Amino acid sequence: MPRWSFHYSLSRLEPFPPLDRPPLVEAETALAAAHVALAQFPPMLTAPEIWCPVVLTLHADGSVRHVLSVPLTAERQIPLDWTPPTVGPQ
Repeated sequence: MPRWSFHYSLSRLEPFPPLDRPPLVEAETALAAAHVALAQFPPMLTAPEIWCPVVLTLHADGSVRHVLSVPLTAERQIPLDWTPPTVGPQ
């Protein structure tokens, strides 16, 4: 099962911290990793918005290239079993 690096942030655009010792979780997808991170390491922050950026890809030098930022606050949380609505004739 893939291992994913993550951290908690107060902004969707906050840069990812250095990757020398990030927390890691095992999950099938990056979205599932954010949900595992929330369950295993709940943030001790009270803020209007809390995000869980999960590293998707790295540059050749080891710096973060792509990140999936998942909102963790209740009013913005994405359910793990969410699927897009179907579009077309009903």
